[in-house]
Amino acid sequence: MGRFLVTLLASIAITACTAPIASGDGRVSGTVGAWPARPLGGDIAPAPNKVVEFVRLSGSPVLTVTSDASGKYSIDLRPGKYEVRLAGFAPTALLYGRDPDTYGEWPRVTVAVGRESTLDLIYDSGIR
Repeated sequence: MGRFLVTLLASIAITACTAPIASGDGRVSGTVGAWPARPLGGDIAPAPNKVVEFVRLSGSPVLTVTSDASGKYSIDLRPGKYEVRLAGFAPTALLYGRDPDTYGEWPRVTVAVGRESTLDLIYDSGIR
């Protein structure tokens, strides 16, 4: 019974912290982190205060969001396709599943009304 109550309270807390998506918008959220977090370690260190840029492929202005203390970010955007950049980094510094045809390019995300997309931006910390 105790585990059930803890799980229920945790899910209520998570639901309460998630704001509804703005009307007519979609949301992109994720984590910014550095890998490896320590020599010979497989951990990812959260990266606070990193600026994530969203460039609409149709040419609108750049929209930005800053990662919080735990490396998390979330932004509501108008529907469309966006290139997602990590300010201060080159696209080749990012570590994520890549199509060989797009290596060296920033990841892209399609925003749909009422939907949330997840995109983690994990970069090479340089620790060996």
